[in-house]
Amino acid sequence: TRDRDLLVQRDAIVGLGRLGTPQAVEELHRLLTRREEPIRETAIRGLCQRHVSEATRYIDDESVVVRRSLAASLAERPTTDSVRLLEQLIVDRDPSVQIAAVESCRPWPDQWAVPVLYSGLIDGYLSTRQNSFDQLQRRTDTVSTFPHEASRNERQQAARDFCDQQQLT
Repeated sequence: TRDRDLLVQRDAIVGLGRLGTPQAVEELHRLLTRREEPIRETAIRGLCQRHVSEATRYIDDESVVVRRSLAASLAERPTTDSVRLLEQLIVDRDPSVQIAAVESCRPWPDQWAVPVLYSGLIDGYLSTRQNSFDQLQRRTDTVSTFPHEASRNERQQAARDFCDQQQLT
């Protein structure tokens, strides 16, 4: 991770994640304390290679780049920990993090994706609600409407009704 070439550094950092030893995880946490966003973004990707639960402490990281990278890194790992993290990231204060969380669900089976998309329908920003509903419609091969701009309670009821009708719950 000390090479001057940024691509070599990034490959080495992600490699630490694949290695997954306690020393490698410790080094990734150390890298996540640095100031350089490209290093931190890559370190979170490395950490998510084998230790998704270790990434929980970065859910509120000050850097939108790190949080967005965390969301994107979870696409390959549909697990209970990943669902919990994405349910939090899908309501992140930055809309680009929310959208990354929606996109991370795309390759996941319904059992893992639906709870995250459901959270996005209810509590995400307008663009997140729209993207979450679009993905749910594609999953069910339906065309429907959703009250994206309604109150939270109305959205919650509409989301529950849609999921019940499509047997997604």
